[in-house]
Amino acid sequence: MPSFLSFLTASFREKLSQLPVISAWFNTPDTMDPNPWNYLVERPLKQPAGHTLQLFISATSKIPNPESLMERLQVVWVWYNKLQESPQHEYFVFETVDREENNQIRRFIFERTVPPELCNNHTEATNASKHPDNLQPPGISNFFRSSRSPSPSRSLFAAEEGTSTYYPPVSTPSPQLSAFDGATLNATKIAYSLSESCDKSDFGTASDRFLGEYYVDQRRYASGRCVWQLKPGDLNFFQAVLLAHVMHEAAPTYSRLKYNCFWLATTFFDCLIELFGVDLLTTPEDCIRERRYLPLDPDMPGRWMGLKITISDPAEIAAIVQKYKKEHTKQISQVMLFSLQISIPY
Repeated sequence: MPSFLSFLTASFREKLSQLPVISAWFNTPDTMDPNPWNYLVERPLKQPAGHTLQLFISATSKIPNPESLMERLQVVWVWYNKLQESPQHEYFVFETVDREENNQIRRFIFERTVPPELCNNHTEATNASKHPDNLQPPGISNFFRSSRSPSPSRSLFAAEEGTSTYYPPVSTPSPQLSAFDGATLNATKIAYSLSESCDKSDFGTASDRFLGEYYVDQRRYASGRCVWQLKPGDLNFFQAVLLAHVMHEAAPTYSRLKYNCFWLATTFFDCLIELFGVDLLTTPEDCIRERRYLPLDPDMPGRWMGLKITISDPAEIAAIVQKYKKEHTKQISQVMLFSLQISIPY
């Protein structure tokens, strides 16, 4: 009888491994640390979105109950931050609680940075190291210099200290763009189209990465100002990492004029709200989180040097949301099948 069960088990595993979706999963050699979870939560984490997702997936293969690990880090707050110095890089800080470690707080950064391919010499490499989203678009910068408004309609620091900067629900209409903002947006689109058709040197694979708490505490990121913040309705860190991976797959190419940190930040934030909603209940801890970073004018997202160069596209958001749902179903099915495989007696 045991030999018969062993035969059935081996036969079942062979059938599973022949499925197109599962074959790569079962046939990938396990070269990771015996506990990849340790890599995921270590303070100096610095991994691309795809690698961070793989850390999650590899960690689930070590336990018989993978769902618990995927839901272990609950996202309780998301800050959408912007640096004040040029080029006013935009990035996210996630605060999570570890459900299996007495709700220990774990924070992560997610950002899109300039790929190494754009650094053609030592000077550019040095500038990129100082400014991870160094925007120096050749055609459009001249347009901006000649058409910059001497008196912007809104102050860059209009938000009062300590005030709430909750992002409104998706159903709330966006503020009407000024004529000047519309002009800069159109100029950016035209310049991007020209550069895409005439000059490919501006492009490279974007570096969409997650950083651990060591970087959250660094002066550069800790000095960022908050433009929007969000208490998500029901979001765990695995889902945030998966969405980041889907966005990278949807737009892997970095462009100074379109697929830059501003595009990623505005689109990613709207996708979070569309998928997971907003929790409007407030706790004493939320009041502390709300004041963790000094506020910046909530009209600043998508601006470079005060000029509006990008806004989120509803059609693009809808496409990314659909891709995320399909990818989430795929990843969950793979994890569950692998869990079934390791639970069958040999």
